[in-house]
Amino acid sequence: MTSRGTTPTYTLILPDTVELPDSSKVFVTFSNKDYRKILEKTGSDLTITDGYKIELFLSQDDTLKFPLEHVLVQVNWIKQGVRMASKVKKIATCRNLKEVVVQ
Repeated sequence: MTSRGTTPTYTLILPDTVELPDSSKVFVTFSNKDYRKILEKTGSDLTITDGYKIELFLSQDDTLKFPLEHVLVQVNWIKQGVRMASKVKKIATCRNLKEVVVQ
């Protein structure tokens, strides 16, 4: 579960048969329940290891954009001109009593 306004690091693990290209061709998209994009991370925002593990950091601003209850996440990538996508996953979200950016 992710509290709005926090700074989580997510590790997304695709099947180990996937060989992701470099991070400039990988897109991690977060959306609301109506599939409207809230946030997208790509390139230097992502660290790819073992060819199928993606690590990404979210800022306080990022998670404050998340709706209550849950956010959807999906990985898309382009390899040798072919676009592929992971299954859509749901991440639970919850309210934070201090829903502002804390410096």
